[in-house]
Amino acid sequence: IVLIASTCILGFNSGGFFKSSQIVSRQHSHFTLANISFLNCVCMLIVPLLNEVIAPENEPHDWAKVLFIHGIILNLSNAFFCIFASAKPASWTLDTFNGKNKRIAAAIEQRRKRKEKESGGEKRGRWNNKRGIISPIDATNNKKRINTIKIKSVELPSVY
Repeated sequence: IVLIASTCILGFNSGGFFKSSQIVSRQHSHFTLANISFLNCVCMLIVPLLNEVIAPENEPHDWAKVLFIHGIILNLSNAFFCIFASAKPASWTLDTFNGKNKRIAAAIEQRRKRKEKESGGEKRGRWNNKRGIISPIDATNNKKRINTIKIKSVELPSVY
């Protein structure tokens, strides 16, 4: 009965478990799911050995112990997940997790200000469309500079 109840509860929860791990770990979900899969493999290798230790004679009362232990473990781990599960991204997945990002942003801003000061406050580029392509602009007469690349045409021998 305990095993059936825990299996039913886990059936409702198993999709939420994997989805929660993806939501919490965001861009690191491949790493967390790899660790979950690794632990699943380890458990699949260890459980038969533990079953052999607990029920060496294959008696029904020994297997009752095995199934009872499995049911208790499943119920406890499911209750733990239901209590502590979250659908919020972890702090270590956010862009502002550590001060390093702030220092990098501050250094980039200082460099931008220094270049702007050196150039006399003229802008050297702008965003020209929604895709984020930067087009250089001549600050003196606002004409776009056209950079062309010349490519030589090469004849390739054809092999039949």
